[in-house]
Amino acid sequence: MDLPEQVEKKKKIYLLVCEGPTDIEIIRGISNHISEKIGAEIDIRELSPTKDMTTGNYPSHGWTAVKSWCEKYSLDKGIVIDPALQDWQKKLLQAKQSFRWDTLIKFSGADGIILQIDTDIAEEMNHLAFDPVNDDRKAFCESAVNIWLNEQSAPEEIYYLLSTYSSEVWLLATHEPAICVNYEDIQDVEDRLISLGYSKKNIKGKPRLRKEPKLYKNYSEKIIEKIDIVRQRCVECENFCSFLEK
Repeated sequence: MDLPEQVEKKKKIYLLVCEGPTDIEIIRGISNHISEKIGAEIDIRELSPTKDMTTGNYPSHGWTAVKSWCEKYSLDKGIVIDPALQDWQKKLLQAKQSFRWDTLIKFSGADGIILQIDTDIAEEMNHLAFDPVNDDRKAFCESAVNIWLNEQSAPEEIYYLLSTYSSEVWLLATHEPAICVNYEDIQDVEDRLISLGYSKKNIKGKPRLRKEPKLYKNYSEKIIEKIDIVRQRCVECENFCSFLEK
């Protein structure tokens, strides 16, 4: 009796633009877990920031660097190369067209781009005045990203990963809460993690969570150990995992 042929699942490739190396560790850890779950490789390729090959370190990044990347690689829908232009002018316009996110996807053979920022920085954005009482934090940040990319809405090829308030919420969700809480509303995530014994350092006289890739690799493994619980407690984690599972 002939056995049915197994359908080989397509390898997925995503380019990653995010705030920094600690987010890379969490995103890659979850992606590797989903890869094993669905039996198909998910390849996360760092686009911004990328590790310096000489020092092995990442450059300073953050949400403002994500903003700069979006503005640099946004689609300039106004560019038209006039045949009457001189050759040097045409070459300049052609070079500008190469700095587009859709071109990066095309020439890398990727399925799309994952773009991540934490929404705890909504108050720092200046495209509109953020009202923490009446404005939805994720929707506000999504509108900002759309402006940076010169888009009306999120392009189909770009997945917005907008953690409320930060991806550290997913780590906090691995612990049993003292009371029933909505993890999407927790603002003092770092303070809570520090109180649980997570590594800290003083910044301007205030204890802050120590953010180093090696530590976050371990934190990522901790999230994976309780991923089902984290997905239940954190909507953005559930949405991201579901996106990778498609």
